[in-house]
Amino acid sequence: MTDEPRVIGADPVDPRRERAPVTPAPSTPIDEAVGWARAVAFGLRDTLNDILKEGRKGAKDAQDKAWRRYDSKTKYRRKPRP
Repeated sequence: MTDEPRVIGADPVDPRRERAPVTPAPSTPIDEAVGWARAVAFGLRDTLNDILKEGRKGAKDAQDKAWRRYDSKTKYRRKPRP
């Protein structure tokens, strides 16, 4: 018996065996246009996500500032958030 684990149904792979070179499929103008369109769409998506994240951060900061101002003016202050 050997110490090597054996996988049932797996074909042994010879690492010395040469693989056929991979040649890319010829591109057409439509493929290039689709690639550009996808790049633009994903760029817009990333930019809009960044804008939304910054907007949410600004809104949270403004709300915290308003609450601090309110707390400084009132006798009954709100409980601090954990």
